Amino acid sequence: MGILDKIENLQKKPESYRRKILYSSLFLIMSLVILIWLSGLNFSVTKEEKQQIVDASPAKVLSEDFKVLKESFFSIIKNED
Repeated sequence: MGILDKIENLQKKPESYRRKILYSSLFLIMSLVILIWLSGLNFSVTKEEKQQIVDASPAKVLSEDFKVLKESFFSIIKNED
């Protein structure tokens, strides 16, 4: 029994059964893709990177971003005049 025969048999089944097969297959394939992707990541973090993560509080990051945005805005205004 080849794969084409299995596909033909699946086409003869009710739609609810075919949906279950679809979602199960999708879950299995995506799980494999995610596992392969995670296995390729490098999880080593240096002490400097850890310190940068600790130092990066949300308020500090937002204030720095706001300063950059303000500087960019004023430089655009100065260039237009």
